[in-house]
Amino acid sequence: MTEKEFKETLSALGNSPEFDGIAKTRKKMNTIRAGIACAAAVLVAAAVTVVLLANNSGKGTKLHGGGEVLAGTAMPADVDPEATPTEATPTPTEESATPTATPDAGNTAYMSLPAGRGLKFLTNASFTTTRRKAAVSESFRQNYTAFALELLKKTGNGNGTLVSPLSILTATLMTAGGAKGETLDEMLAVLAGGADLDSAYREFFNFCESLVSSNNAKLESANAVFVTDRGSFRINKRFIHEINETFRGQVAAADFTDGKTVDGINAWCNEHTDGMIPRVISRENVNGDTVMVLLNAICFDALWSEQFTENSVRNGVFHGTGGDRSVKMMSSREYYYFEGENETGFLKSYDGRYSFAAILPNEGVSTESYLKTLDAGTFLSLIGRDDGTAIISMPKFSFDWGSSLTGTLRGMGIVKAFDPLAADLSGLGGFADENGEVKGGAGSGLFIGNVIHKTHIDVDESGTRAAAVTAIIAPGEAAPGQESPKTVSLDRPFIYAIVDNATKLPILIGVLNDIR
Repeated sequence: MTEKEFKETLSALGNSPEFDGIAKTRKKMNTIRAGIACAAAVLVAAAVTVVLLANNSGKGTKLHGGGEVLAGTAMPADVDPEATPTEATPTPTEESATPTATPDAGNTAYMSLPAGRGLKFLTNASFTTTRRKAAVSESFRQNYTAFALELLKKTGNGNGTLVSPLSILTATLMTAGGAKGETLDEMLAVLAGGADLDSAYREFFNFCESLVSSNNAKLESANAVFVTDRGSFRINKRFIHEINETFRGQVAAADFTDGKTVDGINAWCNEHTDGMIPRVISRENVNGDTVMVLLNAICFDALWSEQFTENSVRNGVFHGTGGDRSVKMMSSREYYYFEGENETGFLKSYDGRYSFAAILPNEGVSTESYLKTLDAGTFLSLIGRDDGTAIISMPKFSFDWGSSLTGTLRGMGIVKAFDPLAADLSGLGGFADENGEVKGGAGSGLFIGNVIHKTHIDVDESGTRAAAVTAIIAPGEAAPGQESPKTVSLDRPFIYAIVDNATKLPILIGVLNDIR
């Protein structure tokens, strides 16, 4: 299928993106992130979520599922955290696929993809949409925060956890676009508080479009869908359209029997996380039964609006669950302090739209126990409060986390989508019979084989990870008649998040129980 034919396919749906030619370089997706290289305060974070869809045809080897959660830092059992793409790693090409798809008679909602070696994007990196941005609703804020906190509660272990609710929501909502019946109902109950799919997509679009960048606070979210180009599989044309319309994502044809496909997908992840997550799947994750891989990658880096100075860093001790650790503690005066019945905390602003939020449970209360009492309303109330100023100290730390989310999402209520005999994902596509017809319904062929999530974060006082300063300072005393500022020292386990200042919603949220 050529680019022209792909455009004509979307035109038939009534809403055609206008292609501006195949991009030679990546263009704007949700927002654009430029590299930051300077000796100033910086936080860098990245997240990748992968949804692997398998074939319930009964042929071949089934998709390897699950992932082992290790003590402390967790990673999928088959992911090598030290592996990095080599120079020979193939990157998905943005050249149009040249073979022409054969229309399926009497089956106009579906189409086959052109077969060919390697990964070939069928859409380019320029996006147009007929959707119009509106304000983020209060119901979306509540549902999104509840989803984020439930993820955090169900993934906590060992040294801590770090998840991106935005990344996970993006990948799973893309998948929900092809769900039907009870499969869709379960997914929307978890992902959108029970809203219908049109409303869920509209609210999601509004939030993503509001996440703007500035020169010193960059956020990128990129989406891609890799679809098998082999056998009798047919993809739903409306699904392809929605990937562009709502998610600004690219669609690619892929041969999952070719080991180079895994290398190409990992190269895509490496590119869109600025090298922080170079590898998210292995060749054990995909095989001839793999039908579709849906990916979201988020990359964030930002400078503090008021930077830590050389004199604000001292040697300190972090009293973690695994024992005391020597760390570098960074101190400053912050102007968004909050306190509640069970916690204190603060927001430290980046030079732009986002802030680092920290919640410190009261002395003697573990993060696990505290999270059991934390709900969406309390979280949003705390992050939105301003109870004065505080002298804060926080550790420099770097943290990697990764795991299969299959059990987590099932535990949250998405069950049928993972069941080969019950899943109805026929809105994504299906397998054509000898007459070219694609049958729908539960157990019709597609189910979610695995959901893999990986995150990375660096919190530092300088733009280089090797920086180290050992000066010690102490806050000055308050002038006569002035109230002494509060103090918040993150020298024991705490909850943290990167939040959007406008909506107070977390882009990433985590727990730090120990520092290694």
